[in-house]
Amino acid sequence: MGFSTILARHGRCGACNLCALACSFHHEGAFGRRNSSIEIIKDEREGEVEIVIFDGAQDDRKPCDGCANEERPLCVQWCPVGALSVKRS
Repeated sequence: MGFSTILARHGRCGACNLCALACSFHHEGAFGRRNSSIEIIKDEREGEVEIVIFDGAQDDRKPCDGCANEERPLCVQWCPVGALSVKRS
């Protein structure tokens, strides 16, 4: 499956971090947000959420590879609110 990019709808995100945990499992075979290609940043004061998807290695994080060998990226599969989707190439 070819993929172009993962699209984030920040307003839908509830900051549950299931996407980050699924991503870390893809890369490391273990759950841990620090090993994820996704970071969820929540501004508690404003109630706003930002979904950051790393497309290059940064701070020991692996770049997003769209979950190679999966039909759909795990972050998209596990997001309970549909905040992530895939734009196919």
